[in-house]
Amino acid sequence: MEVFKIFGDDSELHLSRRDGSIAAMRRRRKELLLPARLAFSLRFVDAEGGYRPLDSGHFANFELQELKNAAVCRWTGCAGAPGTTVKLDISFRDRAFRFRPEVTGVPEALRLELVDAPVIVVPESNELFWPRHDGCLVDQPEKGSRYFQRLSAPGMAVGGCYPGPCQMQYLASYSPDGGIWFGAEDFRHGTKTLEFGADDGDGTRIRLRIEQYCGQDGPPERYAPDYDIVLRPFEGDWTDAAAICRDQVRRDPSLKSIPPKPEWLDESPVAVILSIRGRGESFAGENAYSRCENAFPRLRELSEAFGSPVLALLMRWDRHGPWLPPWCWPPAGGTESLFRLRDLLHESGNRIGLYCSGTAFTVRSLMNGYTCRDEFERDGLNRRMACGPDGKTLWTMNGIREGTQLCITEEFGREIMLDQVRRIAEAGIDYLQFFDQNFGGICYPCYSKEHRHPPVPGRWQTEAMTRLIDDMNEQIRRTGSRMILGTESSASMPYLAGLPLNDSRRICQVVYGRPVPAYSFVYHRYAGSFLGNQCTVWQNVDCPACPDNLLYRLAEGFCAGELLAVTLRADGSIAWGAADDWSEPPPDNETAITLIRNLNRLRRKYRKFLLHGEMEKSPVRVAGLPAYRLPLRPRRQHAGGGKAFTELPPLPESCWSAPDGERIQFLVNFRPEPRQVELRSTEPCRIGGREFGPGGFRAELPPLDALTIHFRQRG
Repeated sequence: MEVFKIFGDDSELHLSRRDGSIAAMRRRRKELLLPARLAFSLRFVDAEGGYRPLDSGHFANFELQELKNAAVCRWTGCAGAPGTTVKLDISFRDRAFRFRPEVTGVPEALRLELVDAPVIVVPESNELFWPRHDGCLVDQPEKGSRYFQRLSAPGMAVGGCYPGPCQMQYLASYSPDGGIWFGAEDFRHGTKTLEFGADDGDGTRIRLRIEQYCGQDGPPERYAPDYDIVLRPFEGDWTDAAAICRDQVRRDPSLKSIPPKPEWLDESPVAVILSIRGRGESFAGENAYSRCENAFPRLRELSEAFGSPVLALLMRWDRHGPWLPPWCWPPAGGTESLFRLRDLLHESGNRIGLYCSGTAFTVRSLMNGYTCRDEFERDGLNRRMACGPDGKTLWTMNGIREGTQLCITEEFGREIMLDQVRRIAEAGIDYLQFFDQNFGGICYPCYSKEHRHPPVPGRWQTEAMTRLIDDMNEQIRRTGSRMILGTESSASMPYLAGLPLNDSRRICQVVYGRPVPAYSFVYHRYAGSFLGNQCTVWQNVDCPACPDNLLYRLAEGFCAGELLAVTLRADGSIAWGAADDWSEPPPDNETAITLIRNLNRLRRKYRKFLLHGEMEKSPVRVAGLPAYRLPLRPRRQHAGGGKAFTELPPLPESCWSAPDGERIQFLVNFRPEPRQVELRSTEPCRIGGREFGPGGFRAELPPLDALTIHFRQRG
């Protein structure tokens, strides 16, 4: 294949002179990419609201303008989009190959929805980092059999959406020979999907996609983003890729307005999550905590056992029934019982929080008799809801409710949500995880031509969600409250300022591969998370077959810098996670309590690292121990077959630097007996009073506790 070469510092990119596709990328004679079959893909919406996908193969004419170490590619002559020109500027700058697409001449009968350029194909044998739910190293069979997901109607698939369940704008593929960092340098944080899938069904080729959604201000016949898609060679592993992202994040202008973390986080409260209705997976009916104050004796007991305050987080409390937004206040049974628990907690130095259900709108409960269908139809509320390209309301049914999503640019929904937040703030609540089911703060798509936004997804979603979060926080301040807001899954980049504490969903990744704390590596100095209600554990993991998995998850959360968290059953026992089966035995509570007490003691002692510091690549590695295997339930084993478990590091660990330059690594023994381990360090370190040089040495890990390893201070 005849190619045009663009050279980097020690790398080169080969473009096909035939069609503009990427033929190769090399660094120090190592191949980093496989030849792509296409140069780009697009998706349009037609006049009837149907999707119309096109790609570079549908364009008859290709022109390559060869410049000094740069190129301009143009494609014209597409019968499916007559008059449309696709242009792609390609250059090398700041250690990366840069791509800037532009689409002009979009016909009036079509709306351009998304652009995917360039097309990147990597070997399946490489490690693949995906930024969903804090980060995941994807396993087979998911890597080779995943179908591409997009924001779409009626399904609104959001697996790889940014900002949303993907909180970072990059993917990475790497091997010992090197790798590529593939991301967007978009400081205005427009909507994207970061996805992957087998390339034309070939199990050896994985295509990476960064799809840019085109809904933004400007003429609809032209899409010209003001940022680059970046392809950068690198060496190392997921931590090195996360370091590239962190360097980019530090240049983001929005970080100048990040407020300090709430001071009560210095206390490192343990989140204790409990349901005031239902039994495990069953959401309906009362339980022992339906009188909220009944939970206080156990909460006080746990606070004493943990040696720290607790943040009591209540689920399934809303008045119409569990998870039935948007009207959640007052709580089920009225305010008296909730206020009594609030006062008892505050008087004893503890805190209280609530879960909500985000921007969803319930028309009918599937669990009780609640319905507002008559009101919905009488008042024409469907006009206020998110709709698909065909103009029809996007209905959803998730086993709990039938309903839709509020379009958050419409005043109708904004006023409801702002009113609910105001009422909860006035009630003296400390923390509100308002955006449950808005993973990472996602704004669900709307294609309406009547609402106050462009008629396809895009940057307007981020702007609308930012405005809503800012207005909520302003409402809270007006009440005199210091309540803070959060979301399900860690908050995406543009929402860090308004959502300082969030409900981690990293454990959701075990069905895809190995979860990694890339989110903490990139964002920890700006916002925090707690370990989360672990709501998918029982459904995904064979907990009885792996009885120490709760201990492992607690250790992993500690190493990620998260507030520790447990969920309670109504008998007061610590559960495997939210919605586990209460008829089955719970995990060993005493070992869990001991581990939490020991780890939270360290978290409070070393808060300058674990609350205010930054994660680093670990100098010390564990040698000679087998991976920790987390068995999956048979119904959660991938449809492609072959994945009965997920392999995790043998011992959770992490390294941190403090603002003053001091550095420390934690290595957690989550088992109730001491362990002798072989360690290897890349630099001198100190454990207790013993000094070790680079190389191998042995150490003993205390039971249900962490070993602390100290390094030379930087700067």
